[in-house]
Amino acid sequence: MVLRLDRGLFQLGDFNDYHAILGVPVDATPEQIRRQYLQIVRRLHPDRLQGDRQQLRETSTLVLARVVNPAYNVLSQPQRYQDHCLALQAKAQQARNLQISIRAMHEAAQKLAVSAQIQQDYQALIQQLATDLYGSLSEIEDQVNRLSELNLVFLLRSPVVVESPRVSPVSTTSSSSTTVTVTEPATATATTTADRVSGYLRRAEDYVSKQAFAQAIAELRDALRLDANDSRCHALMGSIYLQQNQLTMARVSIRRALTLDPQNAQALEAQRQLNLRDPKSAAPAAPPQGKRGLLGGWFGKNK
Repeated sequence: MVLRLDRGLFQLGDFNDYHAILGVPVDATPEQIRRQYLQIVRRLHPDRLQGDRQQLRETSTLVLARVVNPAYNVLSQPQRYQDHCLALQAKAQQARNLQISIRAMHEAAQKLAVSAQIQQDYQALIQQLATDLYGSLSEIEDQVNRLSELNLVFLLRSPVVVESPRVSPVSTTSSSSTTVTVTEPATATATTTADRVSGYLRRAEDYVSKQAFAQAIAELRDALRLDANDSRCHALMGSIYLQQNQLTMARVSIRRALTLDPQNAQALEAQRQLNLRDPKSAAPAAPPQGKRGLLGGWFGKNK
């Protein structure tokens, strides 16, 4: 399934509007993002969709793997979230410089452009458009494009302030200036290792988006040499093996991810998909060990 996402923020060069993909406002809290992601996962379950069961399963799995999960993977990780919000600000400035016409946008975006209550109307319109996002596979493209147009209009009218992700990743202000506050790392060594692992993970996701699975796995193996207990890497590895129908390898990686982080959304969804293919593969419940963050990094670019 090819989605042409080319309106709103998507039209501004090589940029993916992950907030629009998940149907959340650009000032969404981590809890809002997680709650919306889980709702979308439920909506994309083949049993909830109308049509040929096998085709729906393949299409919904593809949309989840290449569209929804990459967006959640970015917005659920504080550092990547902050980086993405900084990119949002840059794209808003680019839109101002290009003087993009709002008249060509859909009705809701035009309404927001002249709203006297920008914050309240923006939140209401996003919620309205996102109510049944991914409820119909044929409407995904238009729904996400419309959400991105709302995000673009909102950013044009309300500059975004990126704060410490430990407190509130994004908030809005009426000031025309932009303020960035970054939490100091506990130690330089720990930050360097975490950054290197995240770099390998990002490159792996990029390779996945290009169907270059061998390169993606190589990146993940390098990441796991640095941190063998990173559940994100094990979860992505399991998802890749699952897509390649290597069920035994997928089972090992998924179970490892869930042992490290029983709440890892990508691993949980991969386990569900694995169970559909092989009911005997159901993993035993893992002891809780805390929290952290499905197949990552879509979009080589809009197609």
